[in-house]
Amino acid sequence: MSARGSGSTVMVGRLRRFSSAAVLTLIGSGLMAPGAAQAEGLLPDSAAPTVVVASPSKEPPTVVEWGQALTAQYNCTDPAVEGQDVSGVVSCTAVVVDASVPEGNSAATPVEAGGSIDTNTPGTYELRVMATDGAGNVTTEVVPFSVVLLPDHTAPQPFITSPGSSDVVAGASLQAIFTCMDFTMTGAEFSGVATCTGSLLRDGALVGEPDSINSGDSLAVTEPGAYTLEVTARDGAGNHATSAVGFAVVAPEPPPVVDVTGPSVAVVSPVEDARVVQGAAMVAEFGCTDEPGGSGVVGCVGSLSRDGVPVGATGSVVSGSALAVAELGGYRFEVTGTDAAGNVATQVVGFSVVAPETPPSAAQVSGTVRSEAGEVVPGAIVEARNAGTGSVVSTTTANEAGFYSLMLPAGTYDLHYRGPTGSSIGAELLGLALEGSQVRDVTLVPRGARVSGVVSGGGVGELSYAAVYVYDEATGAIVFQKALDVGDLSFDVEVLPGRYSVYLSGSTSGGDYFNTRFDAFDVVGDVDLRLEPVVVPLVVRVRGVDGESVPASGQLQCWTAPAGSGVQWQDVVDRSSGDGELTLVGTAGTTTPCQLVVDPEVGPTLTRSITLTADGPNELTVFTYGGGFVIDGGNDTTNDGDNVADVVEALAPNEGDGNNDGIKDFEQVNVTSLPVLGGNVESDNDFITVVAPEGAKLTNVFTLDPQDGGQVATPPPANFTLPEGLVKFQVSELEPGSDQVVSIHTASTANVTGYAKYNQSTGVWSKLADDRVSIVSGTQVDVRLTDGGEGDADGVANGVIDDPGALLIETPDTTPPTVTGALASTPNVDGWFNGDVTVTWRATDAEFSSSPVAAPPSTIVNGEGQNLTATSVEACDVAGNCATGTLGGIHIDRSAPTVTIDGVLPGGEYEPGRVPEVRCTAADALSGLAADCALSVAGSLNDEGNVVFTATADDKAGNRGSTTTSVILRSPGTYEFGGFTSPVSTTGGNDKSQKTFKAGSTIPVKFTLTGTSPKRSPLWLQPTSGTVSGAPTATTYSFVDGQWQYNWKTKGLAAGTYTIGVSLDNGKTVTTTVTLK
Repeated sequence: MSARGSGSTVMVGRLRRFSSAAVLTLIGSGLMAPGAAQAEGLLPDSAAPTVVVASPSKEPPTVVEWGQALTAQYNCTDPAVEGQDVSGVVSCTAVVVDASVPEGNSAATPVEAGGSIDTNTPGTYELRVMATDGAGNVTTEVVPFSVVLLPDHTAPQPFITSPGSSDVVAGASLQAIFTCMDFTMTGAEFSGVATCTGSLLRDGALVGEPDSINSGDSLAVTEPGAYTLEVTARDGAGNHATSAVGFAVVAPEPPPVVDVTGPSVAVVSPVEDARVVQGAAMVAEFGCTDEPGGSGVVGCVGSLSRDGVPVGATGSVVSGSALAVAELGGYRFEVTGTDAAGNVATQVVGFSVVAPETPPSAAQVSGTVRSEAGEVVPGAIVEARNAGTGSVVSTTTANEAGFYSLMLPAGTYDLHYRGPTGSSIGAELLGLALEGSQVRDVTLVPRGARVSGVVSGGGVGELSYAAVYVYDEATGAIVFQKALDVGDLSFDVEVLPGRYSVYLSGSTSGGDYFNTRFDAFDVVGDVDLRLEPVVVPLVVRVRGVDGESVPASGQLQCWTAPAGSGVQWQDVVDRSSGDGELTLVGTAGTTTPCQLVVDPEVGPTLTRSITLTADGPNELTVFTYGGGFVIDGGNDTTNDGDNVADVVEALAPNEGDGNNDGIKDFEQVNVTSLPVLGGNVESDNDFITVVAPEGAKLTNVFTLDPQDGGQVATPPPANFTLPEGLVKFQVSELEPGSDQVVSIHTASTANVTGYAKYNQSTGVWSKLADDRVSIVSGTQVDVRLTDGGEGDADGVANGVIDDPGALLIETPDTTPPTVTGALASTPNVDGWFNGDVTVTWRATDAEFSSSPVAAPPSTIVNGEGQNLTATSVEACDVAGNCATGTLGGIHIDRSAPTVTIDGVLPGGEYEPGRVPEVRCTAADALSGLAADCALSVAGSLNDEGNVVFTATADDKAGNRGSTTTSVILRSPGTYEFGGFTSPVSTTGGNDKSQKTFKAGSTIPVKFTLTGTSPKRSPLWLQPTSGTVSGAPTATTYSFVDGQWQYNWKTKGLAAGTYTIGVSLDNGKTVTTTVTLK
């Protein structure tokens, strides 16, 4: 035994010796193959064959991408070695094996030289070529190569669930909910989603930082405008795609205005207490107006009565009409105004109709207004008020000469004189009895300014008592004080120029009260004030152990006031009661906190110090169980930043302590409790509590119902039962790459077998390794997650673990995978292939946790026929369930149509212009013809020379068949038929007489031609029995010894009379008859 070549072994055996001549004789005769004998005097062949592999290459090693064409190119030769016999290569074969599989366990796939190597499965392979010569020497050449996946060029896709395209009210709570999924082509790498973030734009401008929004974040939609949420998904290969949803944020609808105020009614005529002389005409003049923004006046009518008896119909008087005042007596004129909201207001005027002799009841007062310098004061204001009441009866303004005049009913009046605005001069004439015409000149002297105004309870409520005090800031003295009539909450006082402040005290019938000392102000002219306490609302919600509303009463008391609020100090006490919600008012920004007392119908009374803010909202929630406690903020407030409202966490088991560690869950950044299955506090769902390691922080926590397609794109496998649904959370502030244990507290861990994981990007469910899950107790399960590793959805060691998972009850998987096939290439439009067809396979086990399943290798269909079927090898899931797949309906036609040409003889000779009609026919036995055959001609049919007829036809599989026929065109020569000669004719002339010959003999048929020679050899006619002439054949006569001759072999012909003859190129046919016996 000797070795030659890399890894090859050459076997040398004993051969019987032959002489060289004998060996050559045997080889030449085909009785002995090369190498079967040894040449005389030569040593036995001990040299192993040589193997050369051109493809795949060995250096450098070939690396091809999935599906790329790779041809096996190799050859084997047996080298000649001096002094040794050459036995020759008797075998040269090759196989492809999987290099990653241990020797002996890998299937070997034969491949011929020039054949294709399957590249549809990534891995490392070897092409092993083995050559064997006739002496038994063997050489094996091993060439490694690799098949790699295509690069990932497929972008991931973002899917936006919220917001939709509907309008959103500014300031409303709006959450961004979206997910990103990565995809890949068959044979390409799968890089997975790397980032999935959003950007918010308003009117085309960024709101906040780009790509700063994660799914579950609240969107800042406080301002109206055209918004766009753009979500960008990026995978590990750098591919990215963006989806966007546009929506409008609109301003909130203003609250409906409720009109509760009646119209204003003004009666110009008649005048109150007027004395009308009997017989005088009196016209009613009046009008009704509604306040700005009111519902509008719909009725304004007057009614007249005398001494209590109606005059005319009620409501029959309209403005501008004459009043029926012919009778003496006391009259009552009442005008009623009605607005569209149904509010009604009335104005009543009483007057008398007197006899003509009655003394005049009217008074006129007039005069000139002057200054202390004796100058007239144009524009001076003169008011006539009912004496001692301050009620203004009439007002006028002095003209340019300082003259004024007032017409009044006779009576007692106070006359008030004021200089033009800002002049600070005035005078009063008090208690004047006016009747008839009187002249009252007046001199205006320096006076102070008027401080007047109206007060209200504002947010405290409708006042049942109010008092106003005006303080001189210089002396601290009270210069004015008045308890106001609740029917007329106005005040008016005249003061000297200076600095003043106003103190307002008020209370309501419900026991609420306030004392407000407003900021000081300077008086240099008249001042008009609108005064009310400066308060903001506080909303207090009162809840029981299950989150139900609890009736309660409350009181809020606030002292002092902040700078810039418009008051020096304020004391407010407000009380309220309600079923689960109280609204109280108090002072914002106080230096001393307000004191809140809440007394629920069930549970302890709670006292709380609180500082209100001016811009609000001021909200808190009182829980009545467990000794009672208070949570600041509204229903959506999460002070621990975990995305779960504190008021929700407060309703967790153990009085808001889901993990029973003695601390409320909403007070801990690493503990979160919330209802399962995406429920809320009203859904009666159980709670689940997530506990991260001490020092870590839980964020973005929410639960999902895995059966709700709107929340989870892919439902869990059929053998997965998730008793508490899916919980999604992020644990941050961790050591990058570290292992962390997260505890899940639930109502019961009965039957729990593990922890399920859900990949939101791919929609694939899996199971966390059993050694990472510990069932600690009947209510607690611990899971071990690795930042950037197993259990971390983002796959990045960044100090943040992202975990969508669920407590799992798993049913064993007994269902085999589903194997489906697909054609790797597309058939033609008629559904046919004309070569090998590759079928690729996909195996899925989507309903069960044992997925994914490795796909079977591709199948090559290399037969021929209609409705062929491909069958895969078995695909098995990790539970050991196996299945095969089939794909039928494959049509392969490898055979071209058969084509024939009729009408001319192949190689026949014809006269130009007289070629018979040429036709083609075609047939296809499998896919059928795509169209009739096509005939083409190469050469002229009217000139001498060669003409080639070509016929082609295509079948429906794309195969093409063709055939050709050639003929020769020659013009006939100028000659005459000289007659048949002996032995057919003894006369040597054109003798057509019958001759008799022995059947089976060969008869030389001869004839002569006179003139020029024919251009085509005469053709032998097909002999026929009888006297009918046969058709020309392709057989020609030969020119021998000056005449044309054809040796007719009659062997096998029956006895009888036959017609024979010749076809000439001048178109003539000559026949004669002979007899065979």
